[in-house]
Amino acid sequence: MVRREEIDKAVKTALSKVLAYGEMCLRPAQFHAYRKQVLDAFGRKGLAGELDEIYGSGCNKALERIGPEYTEQRKGAGMNESCQKRKR
Repeated sequence: MVRREEIDKAVKTALSKVLAYGEMCLRPAQFHAYRKQVLDAFGRKGLAGELDEIYGSGCNKALERIGPEYTEQRKGAGMNESCQKRKR
């Protein structure tokens, strides 16, 4: 499994580029609103919050989203008991 720190590093790198592109293309007032929306999407209200939930609960919801073939094949391997109950 990928460590949270590795994901955070990759997201921060991409986020810096997205904000730099926005700053080049938008007027300052527009960029301010754009920056707020992007940071919300990638911050605690968005991706970071979802990652906290995934890594904090021990449930790998991202893998469950792949589809039933994967979850059937793995039969809940690596999930704690509370995650297996939620899956049913």
